[in-house]
Amino acid sequence: MNLTIYIPTYRRHELTACLDSIIPQLNSRCELYVSDNDPEQSAYSVCQEYPHVNYMWNYLNIGADGNCLRGLVTGQGEYVWVFGDDDIMLPGAIEATFEMMDGCDRIIHVGDRHGEIPFGFSGHMSDLLDKLDDKSFIVASTLCSMNVWKRAIMDPSLGITALDTRNVLCWAGLEAANINVANKPYLQVGRENQTFFPHFMQSMNEYLINLNMEVQPEEGFTMTAANHWNYNNV
Repeated sequence: MNLTIYIPTYRRHELTACLDSIIPQLNSRCELYVSDNDPEQSAYSVCQEYPHVNYMWNYLNIGADGNCLRGLVTGQGEYVWVFGDDDIMLPGAIEATFEMMDGCDRIIHVGDRHGEIPFGFSGHMSDLLDKLDDKSFIVASTLCSMNVWKRAIMDPSLGITALDTRNVLCWAGLEAANINVANKPYLQVGRENQTFFPHFMQSMNEYLINLNMEVQPEEGFTMTAANHWNYNNV
């Protein structure tokens, strides 16, 4: 199995549209899981309408961050794509993902609100950072749908240290070295419930330090609308 697509959800009416965008693209190389964070299993009836969905639920609400991290230990795919339940996967996204795998650690997709990023980039994390005027993107792009991670380099315990900083997947993937960026947008990103990250600046600085990157604010490290998240962490 090459790819596990994992959708953490909580009482999201957009889930149907999300699944409708993914199901037609599935093939024998990928699998799809929905992890319901609602103890009342509100997503169960929706998932029952789709024969290719593996439904799972948390008997306690573990928060959006925790539900995302659960995806790193779910399924059999060599790569895992934690996909937002209010986002839309545009046609051709899965095939494009297969083409970008080739052993790389992290695949970055872009959507209609992605900030500054060089399309079609392929190379090392540090080289990508050098090309970014706004270094916040490399963490803000942990909007889960924008990333496909090689599971072998992910460490969920590192992600747990970043709970509520809204970059838990980026922390878990701290060992990612090689990155491929899609050559065009393959996502339509939903952001109906934006909330501010209270610890974004601190976690961003810590993350860059751990990457051994010395980035100073006066050198172009700026915060933009990227420090918002489309989940309510409930």
